[in-house]
Amino acid sequence: MKMLRVLLILLLLVSFKVSQAQDQEVKQLKARVDSLEKKVQAQDTAFIHIIKKNQPSSRNEIENNSYSGVVI
Repeated sequence: MKMLRVLLILLLLVSFKVSQAQDQEVKQLKARVDSLEKKVQAQDTAFIHIIKKNQPSSRNEIENNSYSGVVI
């Protein structure tokens, strides 16, 4: 009976250590995902800026000749 208690205590300690390791790994993965999301957002913003550059924002702009570029 005493051996069973010792084994249960050891099992609980090991389980706790594994849980801590997994929590640390989850935190690292969350930080990595956040970093990648920021990079993708920056690329999206730059891409949208390039695409919209020299493009009319409305049909009204084109019809009133206030846009001097080429419409694609």
